[in-house]
Amino acid sequence: MTATRGWLLHGVIVSFFLFSGIRLLAQQPDAGSGAPGSGEVASSQLPGQVPRLIRFGGTLRDAAGNPQTGSVAVTFALYETQENGSPLWVETQTVQLSEAGRYTVLLGGTQAEGLPLDLFTSTRARWLSVQPQLPGGSEQPRILLVGVPYALKAADADTLGGIPASAFLLAPTPGGSAPTAMSSASEVASQKGLDSVVSLAVTPCTTVASDGTASTSSVALFTSVACTIGGSAITQNGSVVDIAGTLQLPATSAATASAGFNSNLLDLQASSFNSTGAGSAVAEDFQWVAEPVGNDTATPSGKLNLRFGSNGATPAETGFSIASNGLITFATGQKFPGAGAGTVTSVASGAGLTGGPITGAGTLSIATGGVTNAMLATPALTVTAGTDLTGGGAVALGNSVTLNLDTTKVPQLAAANNTFAGKITAASIAAGAAAFTGAVAGTTATFTGSLQAAGDVVPPLGKATTAAAFDSNPLDLQTSIYNTAIAGPVSYVFRWQAEPHGNDSTDTFGSLNLLYGVPGDMSETGLSVAQTGIITFAPGQTFSGGGGSGTITGVTAGTDLTGGGTSGTVTLNLNTTATDARYSRLAAANAFTGNQSVTGNVTATGAVTATGDVTGKQLVSSVATGTAPLVVSSTTEVANLNASFLGGKAATAFPSLAAANTFTGNQSVTGNVTATGAVTATGDVTGKQLVSSAATGTAPLVVGSTTEVANLNASLLGGRAFTAFASLGSANTFTVAQGITVPTVGATALSVTATDTTSASTTGLVVTNDTKQSTAIVFKASAPNIGLSGNSCTVFASGNLVCTGTKSAAVPLKNGRMAALYAVEAPENWFEDFGSGKLVDGVAMVALDPAYSQTVNVNVSYHVFVTPKGDCEGLYVAKETPAGFEVHELRGGKSNVDFDYRVVALRKGYEAVRMADVTGQVSGQSLQAGSLQPESRQTGSSQRRPSK
Repeated sequence: MTATRGWLLHGVIVSFFLFSGIRLLAQQPDAGSGAPGSGEVASSQLPGQVPRLIRFGGTLRDAAGNPQTGSVAVTFALYETQENGSPLWVETQTVQLSEAGRYTVLLGGTQAEGLPLDLFTSTRARWLSVQPQLPGGSEQPRILLVGVPYALKAADADTLGGIPASAFLLAPTPGGSAPTAMSSASEVASQKGLDSVVSLAVTPCTTVASDGTASTSSVALFTSVACTIGGSAITQNGSVVDIAGTLQLPATSAATASAGFNSNLLDLQASSFNSTGAGSAVAEDFQWVAEPVGNDTATPSGKLNLRFGSNGATPAETGFSIASNGLITFATGQKFPGAGAGTVTSVASGAGLTGGPITGAGTLSIATGGVTNAMLATPALTVTAGTDLTGGGAVALGNSVTLNLDTTKVPQLAAANNTFAGKITAASIAAGAAAFTGAVAGTTATFTGSLQAAGDVVPPLGKATTAAAFDSNPLDLQTSIYNTAIAGPVSYVFRWQAEPHGNDSTDTFGSLNLLYGVPGDMSETGLSVAQTGIITFAPGQTFSGGGGSGTITGVTAGTDLTGGGTSGTVTLNLNTTATDARYSRLAAANAFTGNQSVTGNVTATGAVTATGDVTGKQLVSSVATGTAPLVVSSTTEVANLNASFLGGKAATAFPSLAAANTFTGNQSVTGNVTATGAVTATGDVTGKQLVSSAATGTAPLVVGSTTEVANLNASLLGGRAFTAFASLGSANTFTVAQGITVPTVGATALSVTATDTTSASTTGLVVTNDTKQSTAIVFKASAPNIGLSGNSCTVFASGNLVCTGTKSAAVPLKNGRMAALYAVEAPENWFEDFGSGKLVDGVAMVALDPAYSQTVNVNVSYHVFVTPKGDCEGLYVAKETPAGFEVHELRGGKSNVDFDYRVVALRKGYEAVRMADVTGQVSGQSLQAGSLQPESRQTGSSQRRPSK
């Protein structure tokens, strides 16, 4: 199927109303709420019938993804295939869209019997098609119905051969007559010997509405509002069911003092194949069930038990359970991981032991009387004296025998001295004092006391070659300190080590370096002693006596300074005894012979005298009025000096030659007054003649009064001769656009009346624009103060009419009222045609009107809507061509029913125009007139209308 998608369906919700037993349509409705919900059609089925309806919900959006609103007709159809094929069932409903574009319908609601049962009696899949009846609205991708809708077949369980159970009699009882048909549940209970029957008095819902809260794939849930469903915590996506919350299996009943009750069951069922005989699948059923413990006690509890049953057998207890404290009771025969087989169930205490038998947990221990020799296979043993030992012999268990050192062979620890004639080799030797006449060699030595030696040598680690020199063996001094961070002792080591320098050269020497660290991680401290005895101190070394970390060995006083020295603490001072005045002093008067530059302000409480220039940004004087802040001897003009006063008067007291001046007294001029600018007087200006030399473009006379000047005769009015003005008493031709503004409230700006009542060619108003540009404006009517940005209606040279309001016809009604009937408008330019036809053996050929075909483009997809005018299986349209189309009856029907049709096609030449941008072409704003241009399609959007 290659139909393009002009409309989007989002958030599909499908709910199925399938009930059995007491067949009610769920909750009782609120009083007075009898109208169907949005997009629903009340079914005529009786409350006791299975409602053959499918709740379906979705969202309608346009190609740009914006939600649609208002009422929209939507056609729903069921197919056997995902694409192509003929519909098995069709209906059209009008849905009411929310602001988000959502709607909900009951499929089958337009037909008295709901959905046909035979739609779901086969094992074939069913696909739901959704097609909004909007311009450009094509069929949406079909939706596969899964599982529940096919349960409509379950309605057959209420009948026997299609006949209800009430049509049959019960079998006669022995010695009795045949009963009549059951008329109530109570009668049925009585006939079957039942103690009682539950009778539910519930008012059925005529319709069920949705509150719009359900999300995609949500399982519907009746809300607290009567006959209303909403979203629930359960969602299903394919074979995956999610529960957003706690799944609780409650007890089958509330406990009483006489009995507790188990929980409902949680079944987990596997299937295994039994190869016996012909072989078959066997259900393996595990059940978890919570069971009460200690019912009717002060400490009631529970336990979780596992049951199992195979091949349909009722699951029985396995013996495996979990107590409320989490302790597990294992099933009989349970084995545990380990080396043994794990089958011991009891441990008894044998001879000499106590504590048994142990069947759970316990301790075996030796009995109080102990183990006697008589209990042993060998009650005695023989002890043989080994090398350097004497004594031994046979001894019974429990007795003793003595072994002694051979003092002629073993040194005595308690003796004053032991002399070893040979070499002593040991992993370690510890002694209070030891005297060695030969060499002592080893890797480490630990001394708890003092080490005395006639001469000690710590040799190098190796013998130097031209390739490498070797350090000495280290001399380590180790301390131990307790570290609270690790809660244990830590060893720190100071290591003296001789290190070589200048290997394989003529200038070889060594240094004694101090290292520090922990065992295995030592590093240089920076302190070392050269072969000359000169010490190199570690970085940061300071010295006593106030010394710092510097390396200064002497300080010499320089120019204009005194003091200094080479030892101890030295001081430098200014040489205040100098007589050449080489520096100024703050406490004395100073005479600077050179130029002085100050980067900050210079403030003086007295006079500042300079033989040269004093240069600065600003001279600030703090003297009060009455004392001159500046005293000068020169009368030479100071260039650029701008004073606020002249002779004590401000500048406003003097007339300015370069500006207009206002004289407050009368001024008398005996000669001519010539002004290059304006002359303004508060009184009269009297003279023989006003002569102005102003060139054209400047008014020679400026007046504020609008009072008529008597006897003033002008040759021009507004710069134009009298011939440039229209005459009220004759016809006038205006060569430029005229603007009429009427400030009077309620006045008419322009009224055009043609008084000729006899001529058919009389025209009231003709507006002609000789432009050759189709985007030019011919006529525009606007009200810029209406609405947010004004309203307007504009006629363009292209013939396009663009208005911000509605286009309507005023039609008289019988009561004298004129009613507005509005033109149907759409995002695109559609022309419609209507007609009627008749099926012949289920098929009809409809030819498009040739004249209509010339006005539209039938080579791209057009739309046909058909309405049957009699009983049939439903109609659909096939084989749309530029010449016409075919109408067929659904399910291969052969009726001869009449039908009406509506054809909607795009106007020729306007195929690409959709919701053209007319910003600036409406309201009170200046028009950027242009032909209707389509908005650019977004990249990746589908082609709305494929070619035929």
